[in-house]
Amino acid sequence: MSYGSNIRTIMIGDSSLNAAVDGIFYEHLPDNFDLTKAWVVYTFSINSQQDCLDTKNVFHTYDLAVRVICNDTNTRESLSDYITDYLNGNDSDGIQDIWFVNSSPTNDLEKAIYANTLSFSSFYLK
Repeated sequence: MSYGSNIRTIMIGDSSLNAAVDGIFYEHLPDNFDLTKAWVVYTFSINSQQDCLDTKNVFHTYDLAVRVICNDTNTRESLSDYITDYLNGNDSDGIQDIWFVNSSPTNDLEKAIYANTLSFSSFYLK
């Protein structure tokens, strides 16, 4: 299984998170998404590759970005806290650990959109 498959399993695998948002998407939201609803968008990139003794390419570290998008600050904060708690220490197949790095809240006051990009790192065994 790939990192992408493993992280998708984690992202869509929590029933409470699925109930709290209107959709969880990889990389981008659908066109003309409803600004009155809560959304989660995630993306990832490989950060490094490590070798071990005589074995090459044993594990990778990945950067994971999870963006919460909603129409009020209370929802943004509660979803951000929930996702941080949910992902911190989570694992699935090759993903051995996920840990929180930082967050970057933003606002678009004209559209009344409040977002927060949560940054995580993860350890993935090949």
